[in-house]
Amino acid sequence: MITGSPDNKEIEKIVVREDGTILPEVPNLNHRYSLGKIDDGPLSELLNRYFEHGYREFDRLCRAADAELLPTWDCVIVPWEQIIAERSHTWFTGPDGQTTAPECVNCRSSTYGAWK
Repeated sequence: MITGSPDNKEIEKIVVREDGTILPEVPNLNHRYSLGKIDDGPLSELLNRYFEHGYREFDRLCRAADAELLPTWDCVIVPWEQIIAERSHTWFTGPDGQTTAPECVNCRSSTYGAWK
């Protein structure tokens, strides 16, 4: 685990994609959540910068998914990486700091995924 204490910020793992993009935890995460590229500088520097400037958005994305999905999740297995990866490509943080999603194309609701 990589921490950015004292603010209780943490990343369980980092993923280096084939193009050199470094992502927090989720291999298929939208690259706007990246720490940078492998040749942007030392990993420690990229992590420090991410904890200062990029972590908040990633944390918001994860917390929003957690609050919305887990209380009513009815399966033992939660495909967390898939959920976060998909949301990272469709969800955006507005000027008020709230995370929003476009309506579901299939059912015309904001309910996430086919299982709910």
